[in-house]
Amino acid sequence: MSQVFDFFNFGPNIKKWLILLGTNRQACIILEDELCTDYFDLERGNAQGDNISPFTFNLCYQILLFKLQFDLQIASIVQEPVIPPTHPPLPATVSTDSPRVYGLADDATVLTTMDVNSLTRIKGILVEYGSISGLECNVEKTILMQVGSNLPIEPEIVQLGFDIRDEITLLGLIIQKDTGVWEKNFAKISNAIKKEINFWLRFNLSLPGRIAISKSMLYSQLNYLGSFLPLTDIYVTEWSNLIENYVLGPLNIAKSRRYLCRTEGGLGLF
Repeated sequence: MSQVFDFFNFGPNIKKWLILLGTNRQACIILEDELCTDYFDLERGNAQGDNISPFTFNLCYQILLFKLQFDLQIASIVQEPVIPPTHPPLPATVSTDSPRVYGLADDATVLTTMDVNSLTRIKGILVEYGSISGLECNVEKTILMQVGSNLPIEPEIVQLGFDIRDEITLLGLIIQKDTGVWEKNFAKISNAIKKEINFWLRFNLSLPGRIAISKSMLYSQLNYLGSFLPLTDIYVTEWSNLIENYVLGPLNIAKSRRYLCRTEGGLGLF
């Protein structure tokens, strides 16, 4: 961590404080009746909930992301533009126009070719980083998915130990090897709405109560994935009907009133 602070050009004072707060830490377990265990040493890692923990983690994690992005032995899936030769030749550089690694919290997604050399290099970097930082990668839980191709995977790649699948879930989004197929995500939204409706039906809420549930618990099921997936009219109609039928219940209210604001005599649905 000290070398990371040097890399990011931190001054001596802030570096001194960060090292002081990150070393020789102790903790105890709080028991009943305000009793505590004896203090024990925290030999690695930072305290969960500490204000500086996520920031120092991000700084150190960024070194791994830099390594995966700029390592010349890892192939990019986006072809770099051909630059005419110069005299004298320019020094070798790595383009940042085609990012190959994306990180969120302690998860990382790497885009590369299904090439044994690139994948071996990625695994080697992960192992080296784990030995240095203590943040080790569980290879058996690291998923490898081939996108846009049905070619058989080479035995050398299989022997690397990655979990090879035809489908992954990334931040709640189901991605299949045949890209552009989102049916499972649409079905996921439908099932989530139906599950919430079945839960709230048992309470026999009033009309205002059902409206409140629709706005807080039902529409929210499609806010995240629906904000970037290419939705079709079929699914939008299906979800609207599910929510409307729950809100109306046995009541028969004109379609024009369902989406009017309440000050104009409507239900105020979205």
